[in-house]
Amino acid sequence: MKKHLLVALAIILSPAFVQAVKAEDSRFISTTAEAREEAAPDIAVISIAVETTAETVKAATDENAARMEKVLAELKKAIGKSDEIKTSAFSVRPVHEYDGRRNILKGYTAFNGITVKTRSVADAGRLIDIALKSGANNINDLRFELSDTTKVCAIAIEKAAIKARALSEASAKAFGVKLGNVKDITPNCNAFGREPVMRFGLMEKAMDATVTPVEPGTTAVSATTEVRYFIAD
Repeated sequence: MKKHLLVALAIILSPAFVQAVKAEDSRFISTTAEAREEAAPDIAVISIAVETTAETVKAATDENAARMEKVLAELKKAIGKSDEIKTSAFSVRPVHEYDGRRNILKGYTAFNGITVKTRSVADAGRLIDIALKSGANNINDLRFELSDTTKVCAIAIEKAAIKARALSEASAKAFGVKLGNVKDITPNCNAFGREPVMRFGLMEKAMDATVTPVEPGTTAVSATTEVRYFIAD
């Protein structure tokens, strides 16, 4: 028994056997295909900020804090229990003005940014209005997302896989070979929302409207599937 095992190991480890395995492994067809799937978003993410400028740091930050406190109070009353608000940025910077010869310090600008995430997509426009009327003066961004992309990604990946198989079969036919077993499969999926409005000009639209018009559209999911088939003998 021991002798047979040693013989088997000798065959497996022999250069000829290793070379044959490598030659077989190197004969494969690789194909990548892409597919897209769209779904209605169920989350809205709004970036809101208060920006104030004054002659001193204290004056700029005090005014900023007072305005942001009011904005937060009004937004917290308007959002749902599962929604969230968090601080995303805070900064204080000097403001200079060039008089033709040198830069002169004119004051300081305080910036306080928050992110509002709501599961009530239809309320995005209303929340923007509340923030602006409460003292916010900067709407940096508005985007829509999917809370769970699992199902949509599965559909997109399956579509991409079907395309990848069809392309592999077409390639094999064109070269006069046959597909063998699958060597490996690499799926990938990414979700990205379409911007409902242009970032620039959003605040002006909101200030002029009774309720800011916002169309969430759809969130697109893009999937790719790379598959490698062995070439059958």
